[in-house]
Amino acid sequence: MICKTAIFAVIISSLLYSGHPISIDGLFDDWAEVDINYSDVQGDGDNADFADIKITYDNDFLFIYFNMHDGEYLLQDWNELHLFIDADNDSTSGHPVNGIGAELDWYFGDRSGYYYIMDGIIEIYQNDLTLRMAPTITDSEFEICISRNSSVLTMDGTQVLVQGKVLLTDTGQNADQIPDENGGISFSIGEDYIVPPVPISFAKNDSTDIRLVTHNVWTSSMMDSYYQDYFQRIYQALDPDIVCLQEMYENTNQLQSLFNSWFPNNQWYVSSQFRDNIIISKYPVIAEDFITASERTMAALLNTEDYLGYNLLIFNSHLACCDNDGSRQYDADEFVSVWKDWRENSNGPFTVAENTPFVHVGDFNLVGYRQQLTTLTTGDIVDENQFGSDFALDWDGTPITDLFSRQSHKRMGYTWRRDNSSYNPGKLDYILYSDSVLDTSKHFVFNTLTMDSAALAAYGLEAMDSYNSSDHSPRVLDIKISGDVGIGASSIPTTIKVSAPYPNPFNPQTVIKIELQEYTFLNAAVFDINGRIVKNIFSGYKFAGDHEIVLQNGGLSSGIYFIKVWGQDFSKTAKVVLLK
Repeated sequence: MICKTAIFAVIISSLLYSGHPISIDGLFDDWAEVDINYSDVQGDGDNADFADIKITYDNDFLFIYFNMHDGEYLLQDWNELHLFIDADNDSTSGHPVNGIGAELDWYFGDRSGYYYIMDGIIEIYQNDLTLRMAPTITDSEFEICISRNSSVLTMDGTQVLVQGKVLLTDTGQNADQIPDENGGISFSIGEDYIVPPVPISFAKNDSTDIRLVTHNVWTSSMMDSYYQDYFQRIYQALDPDIVCLQEMYENTNQLQSLFNSWFPNNQWYVSSQFRDNIIISKYPVIAEDFITASERTMAALLNTEDYLGYNLLIFNSHLACCDNDGSRQYDADEFVSVWKDWRENSNGPFTVAENTPFVHVGDFNLVGYRQQLTTLTTGDIVDENQFGSDFALDWDGTPITDLFSRQSHKRMGYTWRRDNSSYNPGKLDYILYSDSVLDTSKHFVFNTLTMDSAALAAYGLEAMDSYNSSDHSPRVLDIKISGDVGIGASSIPTTIKVSAPYPNPFNPQTVIKIELQEYTFLNAAVFDINGRIVKNIFSGYKFAGDHEIVLQNGGLSSGIYFIKVWGQDFSKTAKVVLLK
């Protein structure tokens, strides 16, 4: 107890004077440089058991990270967690709670809150705060941000947020809170300037890359003349090679005519309509079919052999919405089972050659249990009585990769947004890919609301194009075939050279060598086979020259891991084996 009190005394009195470039994307690696503001002991709550909390800021947002000692929680539902913020650092104003005067009481599980101003109480919703959070599925750690210019944090424009206090609580008998002591966690916002993210250009890194766009077009709005100007500007700016659409219910011939009119110099091929999923591409469709009983997932083989060296297999899904966790898990289990039978027994809707690169894209609607994503990436089947044993989905017997992309002009990862909804913007649209045979090049989420006037004009866009066209943003991936398994120079821009990890298998360490020709921002982290970050190696800028990324075995048990190295316009993942 003496140790905990001493630690608390140091932490609670410390103030934040420097911000950090945080991306709300559910990865958390960028929090490594942010100090823990408070660590809570384990086992002092009957339900939620808080662990650590961190607070920082950038030019636009106040950021909060927190995690749990155990258990998984869905931040937008199924909980009674409350976030209190004393925005004027005055315990005598606002709502009195645990020694602070809170202007904000945000009830996560109810997706609403209260703003206490003067003698009034105003009910508020996510859009009133510009509240962003990740992930949208169950987890034990979370990151959120609130606009520093929101009416609550500025107290209706009467102040600039400089100092405040934060309190995080559960509800009920013996409920946990952080901090345990009264008075909240103090924070201050300095006058430092956080450099905005470097915009991701829409131009391909390499003209030979194949650009894939996945997009839920909101009940066939693309075919509605009222919305077509929005879509035309979007797609002419993105200049895709393959487009995977969801919620497209219209005639495929009309869709083909539309793309031919937008891109008169290209020949377009359209798949059949599978429920509301359609693929349109510059490459002929060799074969296609449903692959799940719900008809929510289609498969199509495209003739890309002359461009990639292989044909490209695409799974395009639109899974059940909202609280239909059972339906999504059923579809995920069935997908793994079908792919297993296809691979092992050649019992699929059409023939697929060994090591055919594949991507699984679409509106997955993952807003519930994380297990659905775990199944779709690792092949971990829940209902083995009906669908059989687990099956590693990639050709090399490993999980396939969940691609995390940020918006082209902002540090946000959400792909769905509806301002009049109680639900926060979130990542509903996914790109999963077979990283043993396929490499990513440039990738991003398209959102015109985050682009300045100069960028909009350069691409012939208007600010409301993405928001007015659909509540889902297009996700963009430029793909190429992997030169080798792991991290290879062929997968990244010529200004960066990256070696394979050596030794591999390893103990006690393995090293990746990187040669940079210019000042570059790099991230390096280690993931387990479930796609969870288990160790952050590096995040920051490195000067031109030779560098080493070193993974030590400390804290890791024997097994398979994935080292991911990524930057602004590239991402590479290498499988390594730790033998102790």
